[in-house]
Amino acid sequence: MISNLLKYFRLLYLIARHGSFMHSGHDFSRKRHDSLQALRNFTPGRTTSRSAFGLKIRSFFWRYALTRTVMSEAAFVKTSLFRQGGHLHNPFLNISYVRIPKSASTSLAFVMLRTIYKDISEGNLSTAEINYLADVNLRKTIPLQTSEIFFTSVRNPFARIVSVYRDFFENATDEFLYEDYLFGILAKDLSFKIFVRRLQQIPDLLKDQHLKPQHLFLDYYKKRQQQIVILKMDKPGEIASFLSIYDLEIPTLNQSTDPYDYRSYYDLETFDTVARIYEKDIKMFHYEQEVQALKVFLYQSLVGDR
Repeated sequence: MISNLLKYFRLLYLIARHGSFMHSGHDFSRKRHDSLQALRNFTPGRTTSRSAFGLKIRSFFWRYALTRTVMSEAAFVKTSLFRQGGHLHNPFLNISYVRIPKSASTSLAFVMLRTIYKDISEGNLSTAEINYLADVNLRKTIPLQTSEIFFTSVRNPFARIVSVYRDFFENATDEFLYEDYLFGILAKDLSFKIFVRRLQQIPDLLKDQHLKPQHLFLDYYKKRQQQIVILKMDKPGEIASFLSIYDLEIPTLNQSTDPYDYRSYYDLETFDTVARIYEKDIKMFHYEQEVQALKVFLYQSLVGDR
């Protein structure tokens, strides 16, 4: 109880020092809404439109930086507090994919969407549109008894967080996704070292979906004693073998065109910080061997530099 309170006090201190109440004006919610309007054929039974009155009210308050901040932070906190499941279900194959961002999620979401909606094909959707459709098609709950086969893909936490940093901070070319997240405490120009330091100050409950520990995406299913097949993105053969059972293939979407070694982003301090943040992921998904190998690599690099 006390340790949890301390986490939130540390976050408030971080916001006081590095945050801002002046929202940038980037409206990712509106961008998502507009994209889904053009993809309505792939969202049956869902509504992607807002009432004219609702849009007018939102537009009025969105004109002011302070009210934009209040609206966006309130929406984020509301989403964070109500923790449910999040899986894509294929009724024809009776399988469900539990989505974990930054763990082959775009490719696996595309696999599932393509089997549900026959008009979807590789090349006619951007990665952003695939993720918008995945979000709107996610099922949040499961029945008390189900014969569905659930599966997910996880990733070495050390590689996953470097991928987040590269895509959304270091190499970001579009609107900066985290500009207004938690009052802007994660600035675009942060070094990786400062980025993980600040990330450590954010309670897991308030971590964005790309930053959130992977085991939290499975909590809902675990509480309902739902078995899930755990596949590792780091071992692509596992994913390919599993999908082949259902005559499915995984495409190579959202793949980096600039090869890199995630280990080069680490020193002993950042290693320790990330190990603490994702300690439960490391143990639950059996990444101890990879973590030990990274630690040896860093010590050898340190000795070699002397």
